Amino acid sequence: MRAKEEGSVRSFAWYDAGRFGRGCVLCLDEAVERVWLPLNSRNGQAELSRLADEYLDTLGAGRRDGGFAGKVAERLERMFSTGEDVSDIAIVPPKGGPFVEKVWRECRRIPRGGVATYRELAAKAGNVKAARASGSAMASNPLPLLVPCHRVLSADHRLWNYGGGIAMKQHLLDLEGAAYIK
Repeated sequence: MRAKEEGSVRSFAWYDAGRFGRGCVLCLDEAVERVWLPLNSRNGQAELSRLADEYLDTLGAGRRDGGFAGKVAERLERMFSTGEDVSDIAIVPPKGGPFVEKVWRECRRIPRGGVATYRELAAKAGNVKAARASGSAMASNPLPLLVPCHRVLSADHRLWNYGGGIAMKQHLLDLEGAAYIK
């Protein structure tokens, strides 16, 4: 597994997503490995901390607070407050099936202020008939915000499901100046 790579460092940090609460980010060296969106619950931060620890346990890895993850957290906070573009932040390419990985790569290419439909994303990934599979790939995206699934809309350009909730998706798209149907 990747966790035991000699000399690699995993760093962890919390980011403030404004009215949506706090999320967390985990980095491997100077690339983001995982982003967790804030949970809309009373114990959201404790639950996210548990999820992050469980993830690290599966890798046989520990974490240290701050480091590169602290820098990423600052950028994510600015994204939530000003709409700052975070597309230049390096990521550890997530693992999934071949189609899912293509969908995530294509989603990462949607520019700030741009949008795509699930069908368009499926077509770019090689299967125009796989809009539902494209949606499933977005639902399992381990790097929301950096693989910007908030920019993916329904066929009629309306907001559709989002792990952080529709209000968060709308907030992010509005900050980016993206066009969609309310």
